Amino acid sequence: MQKILGACAAICLTTIVSLPANAADLDGNYSVEGVGQISCQTFTKSRQNASTDQSASNEYGLFLGFITGYVSAYNRFVDDTFDLTPWQGLELFARAALQFCSKNPEQNFFVAVSSVTSSLVDQRLREQSPIVTTKQGDQDITIYREVIARAQRKLKQLDFYQGQADGDYGPQTISAIKAFQQSIKTLEPNGLPDQATLLVLFAQ
Repeated sequence: MQKILGACAAICLTTIVSLPANAADLDGNYSVEGVGQISCQTFTKSRQNASTDQSASNEYGLFLGFITGYVSAYNRFVDDTFDLTPWQGLELFARAALQFCSKNPEQNFFVAVSSVTSSLVDQRLREQSPIVTTKQGDQDITIYREVIARAQRKLKQLDFYQGQADGDYGPQTISAIKAFQQSIKTLEPNGLPDQATLLVLFAQ
């Protein structure tokens, strides 16, 4: 699966990189290639059957590869952008695309990816940030320091954190994250800035 994703991502990115900066025609129209042309309905079906059917799993891998290539190209070519998805993983992006596709089955997959991308623009990382490893017990998460600072600001706004939004994953930040997690029954109180926690936190 990883080889499929890597190959597709490389193909998608290489294709986009080889295009001129203004790749659309004079009317703003452009061609969508690969699995981006396939319907949302097909994406939904391949995702649903990926765990039990090898063919569906391979097809789903191509969809994930398209997402990876699209995001990488976005990071490369869109001004004021270092990382469109600074904490959102590939699976979270795919889940968001699935929500779009469930409501718009006749749209092509490219539209779903484009829609999710638009919803993430305000959360993007505009410039490079150091990467830190947060660890609790036998669990660890690698994350941008700026994302921790954003979480600290949000936790402070919600009265869970009283320190500075400095991106330091110290005892005070760990306690604040854990307290927030304990306030949300569906979250594991592990003190880590994991995907599920950040998704709920930033939605507050």
